[in-house]
Amino acid sequence: MRLLHNQYYSPSLREKAGELQALRRLDADSKDRLLPHLVALPLTARENQGLTIETAIKREVGKVQNSWQQRTCLWDPRYLVFNRHDAADDSRWLEQLLEGFSSYDAKIIPVIGLREKIHRASSLAKYALTTNSGVAIRIGFDDLQDHDLLKSVLTTLRIPAEECIPVLDITEADISDTKEFAKSLIGWLVNYRSIGNWPRIVLSGSSFPIKNPAPPKSATMVSRLEWQLWRSANEMDQSLRDFLFFGDFGADNSHFVFESGGRPIPHLRYATESEWLVVRGDGSDPLLRGVSKRIFDSRHFRGATFSAGDEFIALWARGSASTADPSVWRMANMNHHITTVVRAMAEMYGLKLPLRREVPLQPDLFENQETTERAL
Repeated sequence: MRLLHNQYYSPSLREKAGELQALRRLDADSKDRLLPHLVALPLTARENQGLTIETAIKREVGKVQNSWQQRTCLWDPRYLVFNRHDAADDSRWLEQLLEGFSSYDAKIIPVIGLREKIHRASSLAKYALTTNSGVAIRIGFDDLQDHDLLKSVLTTLRIPAEECIPVLDITEADISDTKEFAKSLIGWLVNYRSIGNWPRIVLSGSSFPIKNPAPPKSATMVSRLEWQLWRSANEMDQSLRDFLFFGDFGADNSHFVFESGGRPIPHLRYATESEWLVVRGDGSDPLLRGVSKRIFDSRHFRGATFSAGDEFIALWARGSASTADPSVWRMANMNHHITTVVRAMAEMYGLKLPLRREVPLQPDLFENQETTERAL
């Protein structure tokens, strides 16, 4: 299986320009602690419209390779379906894509849904067996205690537990009472460890609301319940950190929508110790400067050298850079969020990571990330 060294955090990220740019701009120490869960975009997404299947495949390989280089990631094609009416044809295209990853030595671990259609699951398992990548099995909350189904899937795919990472997605659970939920969670995790000798288990969730919670030209605080749950569970049982990865969806929810929803409303989602500070403007672009300044002037701002996302916020607050590209707003949200989690977990584990000290960003070097993922 792909080697897992110092990683302890697995954020699920849409392969949109902002998320990929957020990964690229992370400092090296944060990257070392990360096992990103990259969710491929469907062919119907705006980013893939007008592309042939061959071009979309090349672009997918290029996006993953350019964003994460030779580091290991989870790669999830649940939405990237090539033919919904012909399983054999869909499987053929999927295997061609996987061959592209192999050709460029991309270090992916394919993600298979617990109830994946057999032709796709078989293609992903074939890649895992051929490349020794291992697999990740995505398990929804409703199936969390269906251990027989999990064992049956592993047997069918001929994947031993030692080559599999269960990804337990609890986004559908009510975790508002984090301390009580943590007690049940620990019991479930103990049961999972009794099933097989998994190399790691990922616990993934998000409490970020689907609808923007901040009123126009205002701000609000939103609890990061999945992080509070993680802390509660670890306080009750410190052995969890020996095998469990923390997972979330960055500064976003788990509701995947890929269609364009019109002009985005300027806003930023800034992760604090246990909450998000969500600051919203209205439909006029210049107000993102006011949004940024509100974060920049708040007691929550970590400083321009904390992350690349914080550098952008500082530049926007000072009026030193354009605020017109929504993908860069998303980059700032995600890059700051990931850095916040990596460093909070390092502190929890007693690890010392060096402070980020890099040359400040230059406004004239900002690129539109919609066009930077070259096809390999």
